Amino acid sequence: LSSSSAASDVYKRQSLHKGDFADGVILIHQYKPAQGIAIVESCTPIGDQGEVEPSGDKRSVQFDGRGKEVLEKLLDDGHEGPIFIGSAMMNRDVWRVGPWCDVLPWSPIPDSGR
Repeated sequence: LSSSSAASDVYKRQSLHKGDFADGVILIHQYKPAQGIAIVESCTPIGDQGEVEPSGDKRSVQFDGRGKEVLEKLLDDGHEGPIFIGSAMMNRDVWRVGPWCDVLPWSPIPDSGR
């Protein structure tokens, strides 16, 4: 094993794996504010008008800190559609949406054509 290969292996073992943090579009099926736990369904964006296709895959998501505050504000304001979660920790059975995450009403960004 070369020293550069060994260094690369050490780096990989001490860093987060690709896919630990990811973006997603979800639908909220149930939310328990006291615990910050939601049952969500992941969705696939389709078209350029904000449509989504639910996957049928439901899971628990832990919202805390700013992620929880923003979700609760969206829900209090009456938002019922898909939600974009950015940089959520998805490498575990219960996803985590914390203070570092974006939580926004889902709306696609038009392609600039570049």
